[in-house]
Amino acid sequence: MPVAYLNGSVATLYNTVSVTANQSYPYDSLSTGADRILVVTTIAENGIGVPTGVTYGGVALTKAITVSPNSGDGFSETGDIWTLTNPAAGSNTLAFSGGGSGRDGAATASVYTGVDQATPIGNTAVNSALAGTEATTVSITKQTEASLVIWTYVYDQVDKAMAVIADNVGLVADQTDTAVTRALSFGVGYREVGTGSVLVGASRTASISQDNGIAAIELMASPTGPVTPINPSVTNLLATSARLNWEQG
Repeated sequence: MPVAYLNGSVATLYNTVSVTANQSYPYDSLSTGADRILVVTTIAENGIGVPTGVTYGGVALTKAITVSPNSGDGFSETGDIWTLTNPAAGSNTLAFSGGGSGRDGAATASVYTGVDQATPIGNTAVNSALAGTEATTVSITKQTEASLVIWTYVYDQVDKAMAVIADNVGLVADQTDTAVTRALSFGVGYREVGTGSVLVGASRTASISQDNGIAAIELMASPTGPVTPINPSVTNLLATSARLNWEQG
């Protein structure tokens, strides 16, 4: 069973120019799909407003990966991907803690099905760059066709004119401010096709290049169940043995 995005599960939890990490938000993870995983992305400028902990329905998520391009100008951003296998179904509370308050921040949530509940995350990859260089794509090794790669990018001081690259699906592309010189852009998407080294992410179509980066994780597919052989009964074995002895004299 391949990993798949659960249609209708993506949501932007908050998107603000003045973020406080200690907040709670309702989120509906829906009530369908087997072997589910909740994926939450958090983004904040300066790293100040990035949560240090996330829970869903009171159960803690695990931070899977971080990207934090920083040129030392005081306006660099941090992006994290958090995960929780077998999240509670339906509407529950997503609570963020720690991290303090800062400028520009956002968070998204989405659910995927068909994920290995014991070892959900395979390979990971990060790419980051300072102003003047692009790092909105990253190469990651996709181990099987059934796995799926989730990515999130952050981009300082640029509008949301981004386009997902070939074979990628975009779920969220937004910004925290309408002013290009102040905005923190962010995006979330996935790639389900291909194996081996695959490219994930987005390409910039805006005119300003600032600190930026992308983080990606591979969600591994649930192992298929073993084929259970049909065990013949002792009675059938005895009958078959007797018949063969009779036929062979």
